Amino acid sequence: MNSRKLIKLLPLLIVVACSLFLLWMAATNSVSLVKKQIAGLALLAITVILQFINTKAGFIATGILLFIGAFAFITFTPAIHTSTIRFHSLSVNFDEYCLPVFILYLVIHRKEIPGWIAELRS
Repeated sequence: MNSRKLIKLLPLLIVVACSLFLLWMAATNSVSLVKKQIAGLALLAITVILQFINTKAGFIATGILLFIGAFAFITFTPAIHTSTIRFHSLSVNFDEYCLPVFILYLVIHRKEIPGWIAELRS
């Protein structure tokens, strides 16, 4: 595997490593998983399988997974840390772990994302 492909897989590898840590903590410390963690693990499994089947679709699925995680709908860590930004009557939650990984994903795939969006529109 060349270094360019490894860099493109870095956000997914970070999430996989944290999810393995989550599973290890749940198994060794008799900690129960919450719905956000179970949903995150299920979507992560689908994303990893998709990455092996179709690389491009796997990269897109990784972005969607991180986007959903950045807004704290799912999580991949044993402790759930969120921050809230409030606008008048609207409040938006951000996962303090997943948001930096999502930003890393956007930086790594900044050249491919416009092409993927154009393909989805056509």
